[in-house]
Amino acid sequence: MMMIPLYLIVGALTGLLSGLLGVGGGILIVPAFVWIFSRVGIPLDLTMHFAIAGSLAIMAVTSMISSYSHYQRGNVDFAAVKKILPGMVIGVLLGSSLAAIFKTSLLEILFGILLLIISLRLFFGKDQPPVEECKVRLPHHIILLLIAILIGVCSGLLGVGGGVLIIPVLTAFGVTMHRAAGTSATLIIPVALVGALNFLIVGLHDHLSVPYSTGYLYWPAILFAMIGGLFFAPIGTALGARFKSALLKKAYAIILFIIALQFLL
Repeated sequence: MMMIPLYLIVGALTGLLSGLLGVGGGILIVPAFVWIFSRVGIPLDLTMHFAIAGSLAIMAVTSMISSYSHYQRGNVDFAAVKKILPGMVIGVLLGSSLAAIFKTSLLEILFGILLLIISLRLFFGKDQPPVEECKVRLPHHIILLLIAILIGVCSGLLGVGGGVLIIPVLTAFGVTMHRAAGTSATLIIPVALVGALNFLIVGLHDHLSVPYSTGYLYWPAILFAMIGGLFFAPIGTALGARFKSALLKKAYAIILFIIALQFLL
């Protein structure tokens, strides 16, 4: 019971990030849950696994609210969603299956490295200038499929939903930050759901016996964080519409960099 306020706070911050940046919030949920789970009786060698599974489950729901809010503002590219989604689903199944095998220490290092690379790329990299919607050109479908599979693997392996990779890919091809955020939030819904279900099935197969959990899904954390996220995701989306795209990218990069250092140092 003492952890319930923490779950609510994590969920609220996750909802804000999801609405602001379309990232699903996994970059915050995973490190927060790792810290909390080490204090609620979950075995230390499984904290990262439960954190990743919980992150995916929460993002599957909170991203629905964020996606709908972006849809109302015309910020979802459904043509891109149709092209990217199949590869991401394949990738998340592979990634979540691998995550159940890897040790927590390895997953933490991989998570930190991923965030560090992306934060530096976003902060210092220069994308193509945003162009009109009808002129945005995504790469060849085979190349896009391979990129989508890679994003899906990272999502399932590290519980980040894919937003930390989808947004840089879309903005690199001239999509505006706000439209990339809306498209990312929409893609995260089915991808996170598939990943969470796979963690549940794999956990049941491994005969885990952690109280209040099913497979790798620890329900007290998931349900209360989800409540916080559902209330604050629309607020994040409304706030995001007021900020310039470049400012959002810089803020996003700084957040990723700070969290990456926590895992690597």
